[in-house]
Amino acid sequence: MMITEKMITKIIKKVIQISLIMSLAFGFNGVLIGQETKKEPKVATVTKEIEGEVSWIGRGYISVVFERDVEKATENEILLPLDKDLKIYHKKSLEEIKPGDTVRIQYEEITEEYPEGRRREFSLAKAITFLKPAKAKQDMQTLVSEEKERGLPLKGMKGE
Repeated sequence: MMITEKMITKIIKKVIQISLIMSLAFGFNGVLIGQETKKEPKVATVTKEIEGEVSWIGRGYISVVFERDVEKATENEILLPLDKDLKIYHKKSLEEIKPGDTVRIQYEEITEEYPEGRRREFSLAKAITFLKPAKAKQDMQTLVSEEKERGLPLKGMKGE
């Protein structure tokens, strides 16, 4: 039996077909394995609310003092990133809220647990409700004139 050129061409075509089928089968199998290892994290969300005085407000964040102990001279403060869909109540925009204003913030504490054991926790402010404006601060001259009117001079003032 003699091998002709036609037979060699058929054999080469069959080898190419089998190689192509095998590579596609292994390629799809690799994709499926890759998808199995990329599992989404379990997400737990808890909605909380806090009320306090704005100590700082900036691009994308707000800081609120929610507890003060005058005797111990301590403050508890929270810094929260702002959600892109943040809702503002009792004001037209976030720019109208200033340090010293009293606000109530509704925020979410989000916990993501990944299959490999890694854990990510973060908070996100969802809504800010304006409650009252900052207390007006009196300057020193106003305090001195009020004390003089009441007849109680301040001690230690230079020039008096």
